[in-house]
Amino acid sequence: MASATAISSEAEPPAILKLRQGGELSCEPALPHFCENVHVRCAGKTAVATFPFKLRAALGSKSVALVAQDEEDQRIYVGASSVWAEDSSYLLLSPRSANGYVKLLSDGKYVFRHYIQGRGVMSLGLCK
Repeated sequence: MASATAISSEAEPPAILKLRQGGELSCEPALPHFCENVHVRCAGKTAVATFPFKLRAALGSKSVALVAQDEEDQRIYVGASSVWAEDSSYLLLSPRSANGYVKLLSDGKYVFRHYIQGRGVMSLGLCK
């Protein structure tokens, strides 16, 4: 007999599938601060604090909303472009009126490229 824990973890859909089905993901940064670059690890630690956010999609919609506590971060992503990989390996969310992006991988890991006063910074994290 399978345990309830095993059943619930098997039933949990991948992050991208959850969004495609009209769900919401809560995203938490891995570090408390943005970095100048995170392609290998945090290079150039900044004083800019990272922040949690949510990704939300309505059932049947291909658009995704980024919901942040900070009004400015929220405003930047209103009407953002949502590009879904055909194989569901990633989602790329890009603001229309500013530089930057959130790239969400199917396993829930994300890369966030954010611009603050014209300076590009990055963070990594996980959405569930």
